[in-house]
Amino acid sequence: MKNYSFVIEGLLAGCAAPCTEEDAADIVDGNHRVLVDLREGTHAQYPEPLTAQLSANGVRMVNIPIEDFDAPSLEQMLAFCSIVKQIVDDNNNMLTNSESETAAALMATERNSTKTCLASSVLVHCRAGIGRTGTMLGAAVAYVALALPVSAATRTLHDELAQLEQQNQLPCDATVFEAEPLRIAYDEEVLVAYLRSKRDQALNVPVQRAAFHEFYTYLISLAHASLQSNEQ
Repeated sequence: MKNYSFVIEGLLAGCAAPCTEEDAADIVDGNHRVLVDLREGTHAQYPEPLTAQLSANGVRMVNIPIEDFDAPSLEQMLAFCSIVKQIVDDNNNMLTNSESETAAALMATERNSTKTCLASSVLVHCRAGIGRTGTMLGAAVAYVALALPVSAATRTLHDELAQLEQQNQLPCDATVFEAEPLRIAYDEEVLVAYLRSKRDQALNVPVQRAAFHEFYTYLISLAHASLQSNEQ
């Protein structure tokens, strides 16, 4: 697939619009359980062979329409993040199985599947996989980093963010919120730098960068409100 890469390993990826049966095979083999299309109107259509192959393999297809060179609304970003959260929850449930169950699942996967991982993931795209895709990926990275607890399914992201802060001496506001579940407040520029290390053209359009800032501010305000509520 064109412009394909993970931004959170095993959990969240972006690409250009898939259009061939080979693309469909890559989606299935990559264990992308949900495919989110950000194209609008008549552009939000897949060739029938691709749709049939995805449907036959249980891939859920979702459309969140955004005009080209525009940015998602707060509501659209939250809708996308709710999809990501469901996958995180499902992966955490899988990863917290007993050791014997996990070992059995691994052996069964090796015998019966060509997939390289057990965890499910979300794949999002627009037309080229750059502007709208990068903005939505940024929203999801911020959501996972700020709004979800540190867990087995999200640990990789937190480890990479910590390394990025140390290696590049980026502004660090890694405040641990003394609440359950554990949450950490990363500086906005750290999250932007992380995203661009994975998708170098992300958030280059001013309206899309502004939308990310609005979403980041929204998440931080929610986290602080939750902290204050727990202290009362």
